[in-house]
Amino acid sequence: DGRKFEKGEIIRLALVDLSSYFALVPGGILIILFNNLFQNFIGLFLGFFIYFLIVYIYRLYFDLVSLNDELTALYDIGVSFISTLNEEDLVKKLMNAIKILIPRDVIVLFLYKDGKLVPEAYEGVISAPVPDKEGQELLCKVFYSGKGEIIKDITKCKECTKYFGDGKRGSALLVPLVNKDDKFGVLMIGSRRKGIYKEKHLKIISIISHQAAAVMTNVHLFLETKEMAITDSLTQLYNRRYLFSEFKKISGREDYKEEISIIIFDIDYFKQINDEYGHLIGDEILKKVALCIKNNVRENDIVCRYGGEEFVVILPNMGCEEAFKVAERIRKIIERTEMAKSEDGLGIYVTVSAGVSSISVEDDMERFLKKADEALLFGAKRMGRNRVVNFKNIDMPL
Repeated sequence: DGRKFEKGEIIRLALVDLSSYFALVPGGILIILFNNLFQNFIGLFLGFFIYFLIVYIYRLYFDLVSLNDELTALYDIGVSFISTLNEEDLVKKLMNAIKILIPRDVIVLFLYKDGKLVPEAYEGVISAPVPDKEGQELLCKVFYSGKGEIIKDITKCKECTKYFGDGKRGSALLVPLVNKDDKFGVLMIGSRRKGIYKEKHLKIISIISHQAAAVMTNVHLFLETKEMAITDSLTQLYNRRYLFSEFKKISGREDYKEEISIIIFDIDYFKQINDEYGHLIGDEILKKVALCIKNNVRENDIVCRYGGEEFVVILPNMGCEEAFKVAERIRKIIERTEMAKSEDGLGIYVTVSAGVSSISVEDDMERFLKKADEALLFGAKRMGRNRVVNFKNIDMPL
């Protein structure tokens, strides 16, 4: 971790100094030889010049070895970031990367949420309070400017003292989590040692934070694309694809071992409504009906637009009789809700028909939907529409 890295850095510097001292003995002999050979200032100068050149090359070698180690670590960290498609995992990897590369006692990752920089992850502090907007001046400066800051003395930084403790000495780095126009947050990294951080540390953390921000952009794009693939663009409900995939998940869950019920809603005479008022009004009605259904079921119920003017609700752990009551309540709400206004300013109202069915988790989804659809078609529709029918209570045509 970071402490091991810090100890390793100290050991490396000690070895460089020690190896430099080992060069003193042959260097001293070299100086004496040149001095005896030339018996003047030139010999002394040459001896010292060659000695310091050897020491410089030796130290340069160790610096290159250290730089190679850091670049290798940065590469490995970048590779691990790229494979991440989850923000929570990315945050964990980012925190671990900081511990590997930078000496630190405190790490706080702020993410921008609801107009504030909120502590999302932290180490080295007991808690990470959300600072007031007035107490975020420096954090906001780093966030909006996209430029990191080295705080050599944390007693002069109000934001830092909240996490280090008042009166405690130390230094800190503030680095933005920014990728072009995408701004995600700020990293605060601190050490109890005053003045420990240099430009080198700021550059390393800036590279890591930029990589993390680029991956976070990709994560958000991936989640948006995934959401678009399973969401109906008009009503913002889940679509048919999600309906079938989610039913498979529900069937395999241990906490869903009771009945599962399904409701299929169909807007009555929707084609005539489109023909009379136009498709823009029709779209408005679809969105309003979707909202009425979504707002009147449980949080864990699954509401989907099945196609056209049909909507499906899956109700886990609910029997058919209870599902019938839910469907009837929603039917009444839709019936008395104004869905849109005509060009004359008159309210447009619609009704829905619904079919209800229930199965056990072992049953097939296709058969499940077919039962509810038959309740809708051979029950509610044939009985005059604007009603809810239970599959158990219909007489199937011969």
